[in-house]
Amino acid sequence: MNRAGAQMLRLPGGANPSLSGPDALTLPFRVFRDGRELTDDELPMQVAARQGEPVQGFQEELRFDDGEVKALMTYAAPLRDAAGKVYGCVGTFADVTAAKESERRYRETLERLKLHIDNTPVAALEWDDEARILRWSPAAERMFGWSEEEALGQSVEALGLVHEEDRARVAEVMDALVGKGVERNKSLNRNRCKGGDVIWCEWYNSVLRDEGGALVSVLFLAMDVTDRQALEASLRLQAERLAEADRRKNAFLSMLGHELRNPLAPVRTALSLMTMKADDPQTMGWAREVIDRQTQHLERLVDDLLDVARITRGAIRLQMEPLDVAAVVQEAIESTEAIVRERAHRVEVDLAHAPVTVNGDATRLVQVFANLINNAAKYTDRGGLIRVSLAPRDGAACVRVEDNGRGIAPEELPYIFDVFSQGQRHLVRADGGLGLGLTLVKQLTDMHGGTVQAQSTGAGHGSSFVVTLPICDAARAEADPGQEADSAPASAAADKKRVLLVDDNQDVLDSLKMVLKSLGHEVWDVSAGAQVVDAVQQVHPDVIILDIGLQDIDGIEVARRLAELPQRRAMKVVAFSGYGEGVAGAEPGLFDAHVLKGTSINQLKQALE
Repeated sequence: MNRAGAQMLRLPGGANPSLSGPDALTLPFRVFRDGRELTDDELPMQVAARQGEPVQGFQEELRFDDGEVKALMTYAAPLRDAAGKVYGCVGTFADVTAAKESERRYRETLERLKLHIDNTPVAALEWDDEARILRWSPAAERMFGWSEEEALGQSVEALGLVHEEDRARVAEVMDALVGKGVERNKSLNRNRCKGGDVIWCEWYNSVLRDEGGALVSVLFLAMDVTDRQALEASLRLQAERLAEADRRKNAFLSMLGHELRNPLAPVRTALSLMTMKADDPQTMGWAREVIDRQTQHLERLVDDLLDVARITRGAIRLQMEPLDVAAVVQEAIESTEAIVRERAHRVEVDLAHAPVTVNGDATRLVQVFANLINNAAKYTDRGGLIRVSLAPRDGAACVRVEDNGRGIAPEELPYIFDVFSQGQRHLVRADGGLGLGLTLVKQLTDMHGGTVQAQSTGAGHGSSFVVTLPICDAARAEADPGQEADSAPASAAADKKRVLLVDDNQDVLDSLKMVLKSLGHEVWDVSAGAQVVDAVQQVHPDVIILDIGLQDIDGIEVARRLAELPQRRAMKVVAFSGYGEGVAGAEPGLFDAHVLKGTSINQLKQALE
């Protein structure tokens, strides 16, 4: 239940609004239809969920305990899994109390229409049995545009008042009034105005007969409901989109579990073989390679998830500098060389000869182009062709990555960059991956002030992705003489340091301790945040590697306590956690570096250096 639903039903956000749910006895309303209270299994969402049938335009009345009455227009649709089995439903509700009240007022107005017809705000039209206009109220002139002089005596068909697609239905309404003895009815249809605009009108119609039963005239009251129709269409569309988003999310979560288990299976097998054949160097070497390769795969999956989360909440920061786009593209090509070679693809490269300079983050732009090339390699059959080109165009750098691979179906193109989209998913997933690559491409390109477009003529006809980035002044590409020295890599060999490890996971402590000791450092460890300050007084560490998600007090609070110590400036505090820097770095000055758990030993060494 969204916020609007909670407000409409006068419930707190966390309440369960179902009449068959746990909060049913405390709900402040009862549901009626045509004066009769409905049972829970007669409600639209119950019908949709239990019977698997959609319910449309169901009008119901809520009577609250304090006497308030609300009229609702309800729509409900069943949700089905891949096998067609109903597992739930989605429903939308629109408060049409005002419209229902208007309908009641207009019925009363009909009784007094002859006295007030020229002053009523509702368009009033009187037709004879041949649909010639006998009366045209000022409201009709305002609503449809024709003056009374232009309309009187004209037939409805000649005036073009009824939209051509609705004329048959309007003719049936007229036939019922004129020839079938119906005294009154109503209709909803589109009408054309004098200027060509199309509006939706709700028509309330009644017939007047003489004493002998012969037709005298038909009176129509028209109300412009264009806004209401747009609202109802929007609600229906939103319900469809919510259902589709829910389907994509469930498919993504299922696939995520599959993709995470894929590398875990060979890791588990390798560990078992290492236990059984610890004295076999060949087996041990093979097992280490498997574990390393699959761990890298897991890191890539988690990094993609973290990147999307960081960008979504605005936690990612770009290191902007003038860049030669050709050099960035070339680095991306080199980083994808392994998969291209593995699949025997041919890569044609056409880069601009003159430098094309943009202001950007080199690492993130390499990630953008590498993801596009990697996708082209994955979704092109073995021995395919990939073209990568760069050209300046209209003040922008245009990088195109195209292939002769599987292509993209037209219906998938609008969703190709969505976070839960990877085209049609199947149980057979030889290509792997989370389908987040294109989402990252789109988000990172947007952050650089650029655009990305996907093009394909359909399945089997290849695809093309064009990234456009604004060009900056080439003169700014000249590096500051001091920059190169600042960005030089740290010393390859770190000095021996006194390191204090803080983590509540004993396996993490033991493994890190062995690694750091093998690198020549002195290492102490504690498993609780409350022990850190005392340990610092005893150990006097050079570096503290501090977990954020501790069980007693979190690492950020520990860092605050450390900041109050006089020796804080003489030591470095490294945040070591599964949380990203956006969480661990919430307060400036608490941490000197951030290292994600599961990172490589080299990155840990760099933090220590």
